[in-house]
Amino acid sequence: MAKRALLCGCNYPGSQHALNGCVNDVRAMQKMLTQHLGFADTDVTILIDTDSNYEQPTGANVKVYLVPVLQRGAGNVLHSQPLTAGFDQCPVSGPRSSPGTY
Repeated sequence: MAKRALLCGCNYPGSQHALNGCVNDVRAMQKMLTQHLGFADTDVTILIDTDSNYEQPTGANVKVYLVPVLQRGAGNVLHSQPLTAGFDQCPVSGPRSSPGTY
């Protein structure tokens, strides 16, 4: 059985609504998965917006990394956790239909 993790951290650096802890949460989650839950380092994909050495946590990149893992079949373990906050503080062009949608 394969284990895969996709961790996305969005601190929104340089924006009016910048956050400070989401990328830190990704690092902590990576450590927990690899040191305590048996995930290999190579099976944890990190998307963050504070380091150009990593892929950015865009919708397109999430699909690039998530879809192949989902297609690998039953019995696999997938951990995907978007680490972001501030829905009430993000710029909204109109009313939201549900939490997290704009």
